[in-house]
Amino acid sequence: MEINQIIFYTGLTSSTLLLGLMTATVYSRKFRFWPPGKNNRKRITYWILSTANMISLTYMTVKGLQNFSITINSVISITAIIGGILVTLKAIKQLSLKQTSGLDKSFVDEGLYQYSRNPQVLGNLITLLGIVALLRSLRPVLVSSITGLWLIMMVFSEELWLDQEYGDEYREYWRKVPRFL
Repeated sequence: MEINQIIFYTGLTSSTLLLGLMTATVYSRKFRFWPPGKNNRKRITYWILSTANMISLTYMTVKGLQNFSITINSVISITAIIGGILVTLKAIKQLSLKQTSGLDKSFVDEGLYQYSRNPQVLGNLITLLGIVALLRSLRPVLVSSITGLWLIMMVFSEELWLDQEYGDEYREYWRKVPRFL
């Protein structure tokens, strides 16, 4: 098996597993994968799978740029990719990695979080759309699509958890601030 196939199947497997785990968290009353909180196995599993997914998508994107030419589509796509990454990084900085994974119990509704309840996911979705528009190739489109689905399921999983953790404070925030935009 060549490296391109290994990278593709790694991305496909990791995104599919994460989609399954996030979906199970949303629909099961007993199973909770996300946010992992203090459960080291869940946190390590998440970071391994999400890192494998990110490396796979990055590799496929760089590989897809071998025949790059400047067009309106490529400029818009690269702008979306860079913009999405910047939104994600700013949102992570505002929330912190501890809060992102449920380790820190403080509620954030400032910065990007006053405009979107999920700016990290929004940034990632914009990045994925940029990758899909730029590459227009089956493998990255497939992995990006499944990745987008697990990110959306992660949002629903977090909403259930946030409601349990913060109650009325979260419900008021939920009413005022849109899920994405």
